[in-house]
Amino acid sequence: MPVAIHATEKALFKVFSNDFAFSIPAYQRPYAWTREQASELLTDLLSLVMF
Repeated sequence: MPVAIHATEKALFKVFSNDFAFSIPAYQRPYAWTREQASELLTDLLSLVMF
């Protein structure tokens, strides 16, 4: 049976607060970030708050 997903906008600080609990099932393949990928993510996030 499919699970319905409902999207809403949330402030970024709320997403990283204790209001949200994220878990990754053990059966999913682990993912390792490279320095370049982490830097690109940080640059993208900073560009959003620096406008």
